Amino acid sequence: MATFNYQDSEFTAWKKIQYKDGIVKVDFMDGDGHLITVKGGEIPHPDFRTKFGQLKSFIDIIINSVTNITEPICLSYPDNGKLQITARIRTNYAGAEIKTEILDYSDIQEWDFGHDEATGESKLLKLCKEINTEAHAYIFKNKTAQTEIESPELKHDGMDGARAILKIADQITDTVMNQN
Repeated sequence: MATFNYQDSEFTAWKKIQYKDGIVKVDFMDGDGHLITVKGGEIPHPDFRTKFGQLKSFIDIIINSVTNITEPICLSYPDNGKLQITARIRTNYAGAEIKTEILDYSDIQEWDFGHDEATGESKLLKLCKEINTEAHAYIFKNKTAQTEIESPELKHDGMDGARAILKIADQITDTVMNQN
């Protein structure tokens, strides 16, 4: 379960939001200055995955990438007003994880990443805020990709999707045959 049993009001700041190999792991500071690490076990909501994936275009610009694949895997906040992005890059012949330099918000605001027309805020900084919001919803509000299925015969029993559909079809067939 992704929800962390913690008083939401004690959350003060993100330190790191990592999305690697389908697992979300976050580090945040609580009100007493303790670093808390939480690793989610559920697939995050598509809103989170989409926002996190949008970091790719900014990483490609920052590192001047011509790689075949750039995959954002971590957004960290090493200090107030600063961020760092980690990405996994792959080419035809090699792969590596790289980190951007620590980026200052004021520098990012001046870069030509585009700006939100309504607020004038950098699109990268706006995206980081949206990722923070989605990570908060995932960790504290249980916003995951899986919705609860109330019908007991449709609950996940460890079978893959195809076998689960066949089981449901068999139940329907048995019901119809018993009525005849």
